[in-house]
Amino acid sequence: MKWFFGKKRASKDASRSSSKHLKVVGPDFWGKFDVFVDQSLHVAMFLPKADHSIHVLLGTPARATHHYTFNAAGKRTSAVMMFRDQIEWRMSQSGIQFQGLRLPDETKRYQAEVVETDPFEETINLAWIMRTVKDLQSQMADLQTKDPEFRPEAVAPEEQIERFAQMIRVHEDQAFGMRLLTNAHKQKLIDSSEISQTLLDSYPDLKQRETKALTGARQLLKEVIADMTHVDELQAYAFPAIQGSPTQDEITAQAQIYVAAYEQLFPGRNRGAFLAKKDSQRLTAEARKKLTALKVPYAIEDYLRPARPPAKARTEKMQQET
Repeated sequence: MKWFFGKKRASKDASRSSSKHLKVVGPDFWGKFDVFVDQSLHVAMFLPKADHSIHVLLGTPARATHHYTFNAAGKRTSAVMMFRDQIEWRMSQSGIQFQGLRLPDETKRYQAEVVETDPFEETINLAWIMRTVKDLQSQMADLQTKDPEFRPEAVAPEEQIERFAQMIRVHEDQAFGMRLLTNAHKQKLIDSSEISQTLLDSYPDLKQRETKALTGARQLLKEVIADMTHVDELQAYAFPAIQGSPTQDEITAQAQIYVAAYEQLFPGRNRGAFLAKKDSQRLTAEARKKLTALKVPYAIEDYLRPARPPAKARTEKMQQET
């Protein structure tokens, strides 16, 4: 799929919405939602769901770069890096167009209407996102208290299926990334200091856990597609946690780095195909540019930022300065 909007045009259109809070309606599978654009043209879209969970798309003037989900208690439950072509948008003062592989019809352009615009002077970052999620959930709770008839827009069965299929893709990436990491270590392409020790020690168990979860998830999805009356069972399915602790965040960030590098170097290649040592070396050379920043665990959304020194080096520097 081509980047159908173009970088320059998308940036120019988005600049007109700089420092704005947009209240948006549509397309049907998203309903009403909020879009924020800060003065640096960081874009954040908040998509509330019927169960008071919230999905957040964070990105540039042209596309989504990250997808976060928060449960009804405001706790972040997933953080996924978005690749180009998955969700793209073109923003104007009156509306937003969407297109991408993660939308119901990847060939269609979806239209949303901007119904209200307010000033926005804050800076979009993770701390602000988490505060805004809690504020929006509080507003939904207050509205439901004041109006017993209020119900957030129901999640369509088709969207539940797409969300579940997306979680399957997330865990497929997790399993594949962990395999690439451990193989690189076995081939002595990366040193033990560049990979989570927990992953090295526990890979067989982690692999078995992900394989079991994916097998069950794929079977459940197949059954629900055949009989939509069981669609609510998707929400009850328990995927294994892949973030929430420093160790989980580190392993997941490392896995995402390797998967992103693989997709960049070998687009469309069968993940089950044999990877020659020459290709493994290319993959590792590309991935380790960012991987070395993870000797100290980082939150997933931070791993693209410039590397900082390991904890020991930072401590020694502080001691020297004092």
